[in-house]
Amino acid sequence: MKEDRAGTANRGNKHHRGALGRVAGSVLVLGALSLLALPLTALFHQQLLRSEPAQGENIALSPERLRLVFAEPVELAVSRIQLMGGDGATVPLSAPSVERDSANVLLAGIEQSLSPGSYIIRWRTAGADGHAVNDSIMFTVASEQGLSHLDHHDP
Repeated sequence: MKEDRAGTANRGNKHHRGALGRVAGSVLVLGALSLLALPLTALFHQQLLRSEPAQGENIALSPERLRLVFAEPVELAVSRIQLMGGDGATVPLSAPSVERDSANVLLAGIEQSLSPGSYIIRWRTAGADGHAVNDSIMFTVASEQGLSHLDHHDP
């Protein structure tokens, strides 16, 4: 057996360094895999697919209800929908419900006719993972003057 300058045996040092290298390599691989998995976890959260009215839509008539379509069934117990006018006033809505034919669709009836102007739908819900997500959707109810501009066709 060889001895180093301090007179200690170094027979196990090669084995010890190899084991440390394997552990360090494993830690690096696991760390890299963890970083790759982060974007995948976002895929499992609830996601809005479309809405009626749609984001940025300019509609001619006041809608009777708000309809939000999600990627997976919504958790009604944590779901909220709020509609606000351009002046910041809250528009009365019915309690959120799930569409009869699809648990992926969240509905809220609008309890009054909307005047021409801009509106913001603020929503919150969760999917199967229980993680709450929220966002907002802007749309406009056009005035009659605005509608004539939208429907104007040159001869």
